Amino acid sequence: MTSIHQVCDISVNKPLKALIKQEYVKFRYESIKEKTAAELAGCVLTVPRENLVEMIEIAVDEINNQNKRRRWISKTFDQCGQDPHDSSKTG
Repeated sequence: MTSIHQVCDISVNKPLKALIKQEYVKFRYESIKEKTAAELAGCVLTVPRENLVEMIEIAVDEINNQNKRRRWISKTFDQCGQDPHDSSKTG
């Protein structure tokens, strides 16, 4: 990391990780809801690649849908002084 604000970390990575985690929690719940504690003891829950990709796609779609209305990613770039469309800040 540099001393310059990492806009993608501020505006995209944190919400993306939170949405993926939310989808994972749903997946985990559906995977174990009918199992007993004895069946789960010592087991490792694995996530098939297809399910992981689906979780990521759902999260990205949600971020894109939110940004159509609120444009918070664009606003974060502007707040950090890194708006690529601001002609006064280009060299």
